[in-house]
Amino acid sequence: MKSGWLSSGRFCCGEVSVVREASSRWPAVAPVAVFVWTLAWGAPLQGQRFADGRFVGGSATTLQAGALGAERWSEPAANVIRNGGFEAGLDHWSAAEQHELVRDPRQARSGNSCLSGEVTKPKQFLRLVQNVTVRKGYRYEFEAWARATNRTKLVLWILAPGAERRSLVAAWQNLPRKWRRCKATIDVQRSGTLRLELIAPSSVGAPAGRIWLDDIALYEYPSPELTRVSDEGFNDCRLWP
Repeated sequence: MKSGWLSSGRFCCGEVSVVREASSRWPAVAPVAVFVWTLAWGAPLQGQRFADGRFVGGSATTLQAGALGAERWSEPAANVIRNGGFEAGLDHWSAAEQHELVRDPRQARSGNSCLSGEVTKPKQFLRLVQNVTVRKGYRYEFEAWARATNRTKLVLWILAPGAERRSLVAAWQNLPRKWRRCKATIDVQRSGTLRLELIAPSSVGAPAGRIWLDDIALYEYPSPELTRVSDEGFNDCRLWP
């Protein structure tokens, strides 16, 4: 096989031509995909790049996970939680009676406010709830900052759209006295209203103690798309814009 880097930045090896790019829009997976396709089906991709940037040719059928999916991933995330920093008090939240709004920038992680709650005996818990709108086809990343006394814990449950029972997402044990970021991924199968339920704190299987919460967020990310662009060949597939 004759191979080498061309002045255009392409690497050519036999009948396969790939591009060496350091682009955040499309990770360097195309060379691997082309190579694996050739090994699996024994059909080399005969193609070339034109002056307008298109790569065309060949006899393979493929899925384009390129421009559209990458562009969707590059969109900024939206936070669907409202008043996650408690700057507007308990607006949009349903809190336990024992929860306390703390308006002290020295105790908050950011801004001027945070939420605190304490349980003093075993098998006690305080519930904090907010309903949010979610969409199928999107990925959701939960984030909250917490600190606590006595190594108590924080628990996250959800009631997904259409579900009859709530689901356990994560439990963060042994919370320290300094702020700790608590993160989890939430899978959504249907669009609708999702019930976000934080147990803050919980002494069920954990020590009793006091917790402080701030900067709660649920970030919405578009999921990457796989778009079929050809049933018979590589001729009409634009891997690079």
